[in-house]
Amino acid sequence: MIKSIISLSFLIGLNLNLSAQSDTCWTKSYGGSGSEAPGFGSGYFGAPEVKSTVDSNNNIWITCASTSNDGDVGSNFGSNDIWVIKLNPDGDTLLTKVIGGSQNDIPYDIQLSPSEGVLIAGLSSSSDVDFNTNAGLEDGILLSLDSQGNIEWIQNYGGSQGDMFFAIEPYSNGYYLVGSTGSVDGDINDNSNLGSIEAWIAKVDFNGNLIWNRTTSGATQNLDYSEVFWDATVINSDQDIVAQGITGDFSDFNTDDILMVRYDSVGNKIWQNEFGSNGRDIANGVEHSVITNEIIGTSMVTSATGDVNSYNGGQGDFWVYSVDLDGNLTNQISLGGTDIDYPYSISTSPTNTLFLSGITQSTDGIMNTTSYGGWDFWAAEINPNDLDTLQTIRLGGSLNDYLHAVNFRNDGKIIAVGRSRSADQFVQSNQGASDLFVACLTNEPSVVVDLSSYTEPEEIRFFPNPFSQEISIKSSTDLNGSIFTIRDATGRVVYSTTVSNNQSKFRMPEDFRAGVYHVILISQNSVVQAKIIKN
Repeated sequence: MIKSIISLSFLIGLNLNLSAQSDTCWTKSYGGSGSEAPGFGSGYFGAPEVKSTVDSNNNIWITCASTSNDGDVGSNFGSNDIWVIKLNPDGDTLLTKVIGGSQNDIPYDIQLSPSEGVLIAGLSSSSDVDFNTNAGLEDGILLSLDSQGNIEWIQNYGGSQGDMFFAIEPYSNGYYLVGSTGSVDGDINDNSNLGSIEAWIAKVDFNGNLIWNRTTSGATQNLDYSEVFWDATVINSDQDIVAQGITGDFSDFNTDDILMVRYDSVGNKIWQNEFGSNGRDIANGVEHSVITNEIIGTSMVTSATGDVNSYNGGQGDFWVYSVDLDGNLTNQISLGGTDIDYPYSISTSPTNTLFLSGITQSTDGIMNTTSYGGWDFWAAEINPNDLDTLQTIRLGGSLNDYLHAVNFRNDGKIIAVGRSRSADQFVQSNQGASDLFVACLTNEPSVVVDLSSYTEPEEIRFFPNPFSQEISIKSSTDLNGSIFTIRDATGRVVYSTTVSNNQSKFRMPEDFRAGVYHVILISQNSVVQAKIIKN
C-alpha cells in the first residue's frame, strides 16, 4: 500500500552516516609538470580555482587555471591559461581544451549551457590568441563552448582597471555573473570610487549580451576598504538574486565581514547586510534552500564574537548560517576542530540537502579522524532545516589536498573535485606541483523534506508489481522535477533519477537483482513510498 511518509527522522535516517571516510568508485589525477589551479583558494586569496559540472549523461566538465604545457594539458600560451577537461562517467578523458593568450587568463566557475556545452566565467589580461580585445588590466569574461569543446563565443566586460567574475548563477533567460571591479569607465557606469575595489554583479542573456550591471559603489566610502562578491543564488520565480562576498580592509585580519546583497531582476538593490565575527571572516558559497525558503551560506570564521555563537579553536572553522529573505540571520553552526578548517563552496544536492567542500587539518571535534597528512579534502552534508550534519567525507594523501567543489550524478553518486600535491593513499599520482584531482564517491545524498508544507498525495501507483525490467508510475498530477529513488533491503540506493518530460516508464539496469525494494517519489507537494518486488 502506498502512503505518505510522515516521519522526517525516517527520511534523514536513510542515509545518516557520520563516518569520516568514503567508498570511492574511482579517484584520478590530471595535469602536467606545471601547476593546475595554482594559488591557495578563496576569500582574499582569490576565488576557488577548480570548478565542475555534470551533464545529463553523467559526463564531468572541469575547469581550472594551468601553467603546464605537457601531460594531460598539452599546451600553454603564456602565464595561466584556462584549462577545460571533459571526463566520461568512469573518469576517462573525452576532451581537453586550453584557452588563453600571452597574459594571465583564469577561470573561476563553470555551468552547463542549454546545448549541453558549458559556460566559463573568470578573468583575462590577454588581447591575443583566443582573446581579441582587452579594456585594461583584467577583464571579466564569459565564454561558451559546445559539447565538443569548440569555442562558440567569448564576451569581455569591464573597464580600464581590474575586473573579474568569480561565479555564474543561471536564471530562466540567461545568467548572473558576480565578482569585483576597480573600473569607473567602460561597462562600469555606477562606481564613483576610483582606486577602490567594488563588488560587481552583471546580468546577461544566453548569448552573453549585457542587460545590466551594478556595483556596491563604495558602501564603505573608504578607499582602504574593498568589496567582492564570490557567489550568488536566485531566490524566487521573479529572478531576485542574493550575492554574497566580503567587505573590509583586506590588509587587516580583523576588519573583514561577510557581505550579502539582494537585488531584484532589474538591478534594484532591495537590502544589504553584513555578518560575521570581530576577527577575519572569509565568505565563500551561498545557496537558496527550497526546503526552508532561506539563504544558506558558508564562510571561514576565526572567533566566537559578533554574530558567531561558537568556535572550535585553531585557525578557522566552517561557519554555516541561514538568512531569511529579508536579510535577517536566523540560524548558525560552526564546524571544525582545533586546527585549520576552511570552506571553499556549498552546493545543493538533488534531494535538497547541502554539501560543504573545503579542507581540514583537524583530527578532533566533528573532524575526529586520523589525518592523511597536510591539508585533507573534507566535505559535510547539511540538513537545511536545522543545519545538522548528516555525513562527513574525508580523503587525501600525505601532502596538501584541497576540495573545491561537489557535484551530483543522476545515479546518486557524488563527484568531488579539487587540487592535490599528493601521490599516495587516495591520490595515486602527481605529474608535478599541483594536479587536478577528481573522486567518484558512492556516498548518496540524504533525503530531506519539509513535511509541514507537504500534503497527502493524489493516488500514485507503481506498476507492474512484481516487475521484470520496467516500472511505470501512474499519477493524476504533474511529476516533472520529482525525484524517483529505489533502495534495497539495506537502504542502499540502487536507482535514482529526476523525472522529466512527463516520463512515466523507467527501465532498470540489466543487472538489477530479484528481491524486495523500497521506492520513494518526492514531488513538489508530496512524498510517497511503497514496496515493490523484482521477479
